Amino acid sequence: MLKWLKDKNDSARVFMLIKEFRWDLEASDELRRARILILGQIIRATSFGLIPSFQDMLNRPLDYSRKELVEIYEGLEGTRNQNTLHLAQLQKFFSQRGIEIPKFVIDRAKDTSRGLEIWMCTIGAGISPDKRDEVREIWSLLSRAFPSLPIAMKSLVADDQKNAEIFGVQPESVWEGLSGQQIHDACMFIPSSFTKSLEK
Repeated sequence: MLKWLKDKNDSARVFMLIKEFRWDLEASDELRRARILILGQIIRATSFGLIPSFQDMLNRPLDYSRKELVEIYEGLEGTRNQNTLHLAQLQKFFSQRGIEIPKFVIDRAKDTSRGLEIWMCTIGAGISPDKRDEVREIWSLLSRAFPSLPIAMKSLVADDQKNAEIFGVQPESVWEGLSGQQIHDACMFIPSSFTKSLEK
């Protein structure tokens, strides 16, 4: 009984995330979708790149068991939730001191979380098979943002420079040690579970 309830709860969380994420992408312009894609691919290339089995799961989520997928999904979900909490605490901290955090800083934090959610949705396609078509549409929306990748890269670098000027620190590179070409190449990645269907 407890397992059944947990499975139902897991599926409900995945269902809501995929639905909300798709809606957000549909409501966003091509530039924002490109920014989210870049941030998500940076996460994949730098945080997940050292774990071959993890990379394979992101590429072929439909080939893994529900148990394996849920375990990884919950880990990513925990990271996403911590990021959201940290942003809320930061906003409260500055608000109490009469300081308003610049909108571009908040947008960047939210877009980074969306970048992580790309992979939560991808893995979610294996947890909730009835949502595969929606995840396929998510990847279609992201891939249609490819033409805006160059300007999106420039906008992210500009954010770093503005952040450095405001807080008086050295600008941090959005690339996490990767070259611009490596980031561009990483953005061409589409999970093989969805590649063929997007080519039709």
